[in-house]
Amino acid sequence: MAEQVLAYTAKRASSDYDEADIKNKLPDWQRLAGKTKKSVIRKAVEKILKLPHSQRKMLWKAVKNDIGFYEKLDDPNFEFLYRKLPDSTKEVGNELLLRFYKILGSKAGFANLAGQKARLNGAILESLYREANKKCPICPACLLERLPRPVKGISQNDREHYFPQSIYPPLAVHPFNLTIACIRCNQRRHSNFDPISEHKAGALLDSFLPYTRPGLDQIELQFTPAATRGMVKLSGKPGDTHAVKRARNFDQMYKLSDYWSHYLEDIDYTLRETVRFRSPTPTLADTRRVLEEMRRLDEQTKTSEPEAFLRGQYTAWILSERLTIWFESITT
Repeated sequence: MAEQVLAYTAKRASSDYDEADIKNKLPDWQRLAGKTKKSVIRKAVEKILKLPHSQRKMLWKAVKNDIGFYEKLDDPNFEFLYRKLPDSTKEVGNELLLRFYKILGSKAGFANLAGQKARLNGAILESLYREANKKCPICPACLLERLPRPVKGISQNDREHYFPQSIYPPLAVHPFNLTIACIRCNQRRHSNFDPISEHKAGALLDSFLPYTRPGLDQIELQFTPAATRGMVKLSGKPGDTHAVKRARNFDQMYKLSDYWSHYLEDIDYTLRETVRFRSPTPTLADTRRVLEEMRRLDEQTKTSEPEAFLRGQYTAWILSERLTIWFESITT
């Protein structure tokens, strides 16, 4: 809808706002802008029309380019263009583009959208996300927090913009940019951090992306339990340059190496208590058997149970590199 509005402003030769003309050219205009002349969207379009015609064309071109990013994930020539626009052009464009997200976040939301049976707002978006991701009821960023259900109709989670709307306004309501995340991941760690560390042609190749390029199978964890800090280090699997860069950028966004390090002592304690419970006087063979059972279970539930991914990776590391030392530490 935003792209259609901007296409209209780019193709219109005149800078005057003509209500009859825009209604004729955009059948959904009345539903989008509302009936009042004080509509924020109507005022935003009036400001866009005041831009020089060349800037209106650049604005439309940039938005059209950026919202098609999900089809260019492996294109070595793709770049986001909106960020390159003059600040004055972006300032005017933001009034329109960011308004769409405010509408989505409001109780009223969007009504009568094509293909949509019910009103679309933030609450509906979260319910649709849960329905489509039944097998992943935990935060998709940290994998440690279970996404709580709404309380009295109020969401206990955040709508997460993977590409922050403050930097990428064309993606403010993009379905491939919005997900549901725990509040700590969205507000405390990610905030407005750009997932692209180096803007250049093909930069998307160095980023994990929601839905289309998840990172779970490309991430490798390294452990240093004796360290006073940095006990967990997140990296990409060696030998894959893109995986290494993707993991580094993802870690910079969500600070997972630091965050997971804080959890490692609790996870280690849980493993020890489980071994002792299952075998009050465990042998090395008993310890290996219990840990292998837990590792297999965590591998099966790594996207559905909080801590399962981190615990499974840590357990696999103990089994492969530290079993004898770890066993001795729980029996002495």
